[in-house]
Amino acid sequence: GECSAGIHDDLFCRVLLLKDNTEELALVSMDLVGLDFTLLKNLRQTIQKNTGLSFQSMMLHCTHTHNSPVTMHYLRQNQLSRDHIWEKELGEKISGAISMARNNLLPVKKIGVSKGKVQIGINRRLSTRGGIIMSPNPEGAVDPYVDVLKIVSEKETSTILFTHAAHPVSVHGASTLMTADYPGYAVRTIRRLLGKDVFPIFFQGCCGNINSESVAGGFKEADRLGTILGREVVNTVCQIEDYPSNFALESYNKEVDLPLKDPPSAEEAERILHDMEKGIGLPHRFTQFHRQEMLFWAKDLVKLARRGKRDYSLPTAIQIFTLGGKIAIIGLSHEVFVDYQLRIKKQSPFLRTFVFGYTNGVAGYIP
Repeated sequence: GECSAGIHDDLFCRVLLLKDNTEELALVSMDLVGLDFTLLKNLRQTIQKNTGLSFQSMMLHCTHTHNSPVTMHYLRQNQLSRDHIWEKELGEKISGAISMARNNLLPVKKIGVSKGKVQIGINRRLSTRGGIIMSPNPEGAVDPYVDVLKIVSEKETSTILFTHAAHPVSVHGASTLMTADYPGYAVRTIRRLLGKDVFPIFFQGCCGNINSESVAGGFKEADRLGTILGREVVNTVCQIEDYPSNFALESYNKEVDLPLKDPPSAEEAERILHDMEKGIGLPHRFTQFHRQEMLFWAKDLVKLARRGKRDYSLPTAIQIFTLGGKIAIIGLSHEVFVDYQLRIKKQSPFLRTFVFGYTNGVAGYIP
């Protein structure tokens, strides 16, 4: 709920560009919390205009670091207004990164995939007699692995794509400085251990219900968790089994409308608003900021209920890039719970499946 006071470490836009005789696919990872759908639309149009890439060929992903610029403008009290100049610059920077990758394309010598055992997060959905609360749940679902893709060029430079599911909130409210949080430290750890010819790129998993092991612990905790993750990536890379690079590229895109729960009756919404005004039912740990947010939500709920409309839905994008029919990279919109990631990986027919959340727009949680 506070404005940024400066920059602790740089936020990056990193691009992995893959090309064969028929496809050119851009995997873009940004150190941002997420893209609302207005910003997503504008960025896509800018990138398409500047690079010629189709929307279907660009995977726009955010690592979900919370100490980053406001890029999700939804109904909130005291919401900062949209910075159109900065957003335009963001589109130009992403386009520039894609063009830079295109100008530095190298033939691929070999590709490898593997996973390492690591867990720097914990389930944060705890079931109690009073309902589900946000609190550590050691028995809850997690994905205790880091999935790794290594691509080695004919010049022996390597791109290492790695993904793990855990909210980057190890800094969070401990500082008002911008930071990439633990993913940034993980990237730096990998480069420090493997050298300057290695280019790591992090993609966030489906961590909608997974916090980092430490919340608001500060930069030392972000460093500690990032170092743990980065070292396991290095261990995994050193044991990876390589495959020939004759992997054809394919892309699949689908949008589905997920049905939403109907709003309550106007009478029920009024009762909820009354409770929020009195603070009834709110956790004791809620700050004044949280209480104001809940009151703002309740007022908006009353407006929604009075409209009498039903059958709302949430547009959700599913994007899949495949390599040689053996490796699948799946990007999902919104804050998806890790349970979906576990099911997708278990049921996937591919040799290795990578599953990302926070891809191509974020509007809320998918529990």
